[in-house]
Amino acid sequence: MARWILARELAIEEITLVTLVWIPAMLASFTAGAALCGSDLSLIEIFLAVAAYSLGSYLNTYSELQRKRWKQRPENSGRCYTLGLFSLSRNINYLGDVILFAGWALLSSAWWNAWVPLTMASIFYFHHIPDKEAYLAKRYARDWPSYSAKTPSFIPWSNSIVGSKG
Repeated sequence: MARWILARELAIEEITLVTLVWIPAMLASFTAGAALCGSDLSLIEIFLAVAAYSLGSYLNTYSELQRKRWKQRPENSGRCYTLGLFSLSRNINYLGDVILFAGWALLSSAWWNAWVPLTMASIFYFHHIPDKEAYLAKRYARDWPSYSAKTPSFIPWSNSIVGSKG
């Protein structure tokens, strides 16, 4: 499905690091947490974990589907998608990933599994987002200045809390 939604090529470093390091580390940590801290979760904890997973999955997948449908229309060729969920955050899909893995971390019952969403958020915020946004600012020079001025980079509505930062 990712190939159908994302038309871009994945770098070999991205594929190998994610496949050989990131996914095994997450799975091992979540499994250890569930095995070692295997206390029964309350219904509230289960609800919160499932809600986080569901919300994160929705933000990630539906935002990409919205963008894909919009980009398929010829009149939008060469334009930056700034509508739908991407009107709330320029990187709503990355935020979705962080939230959905926070749900998995909560479901594992181990406090130390907070490293997964925290690491993801840090990597997105300090590495992927700056690189991607530098590229997008050049690619969409016409649309980017107003979009980046009015839309938070990562967390929706954060411009109104901490001021507008492009």
